[in-house]
Amino acid sequence: MSYEQAVLNDQLLVGAVVFCLGIVGFLSRRNLIHVILCGQVTLQGIWISLTAFSTFYRDENNFLWTIL
Repeated sequence: MSYEQAVLNDQLLVGAVVFCLGIVGFLSRRNLIHVILCGQVTLQGIWISLTAFSTFYRDENNFLWTIL
């Protein structure tokens, strides 16, 4: 496994953990503010994965899309 693949695996693992924490919080909370915040955490996990893939494949379009 190359260095770039190891970094991609680490970033995808972090993105998956953040995404799962957001989903668990989204499903377990009753307060509207907590639900909205957990939804944002879920989106952050998705954006971490998108930026990891765009960095790995050297595609700037996905990276710019996540910033916007």
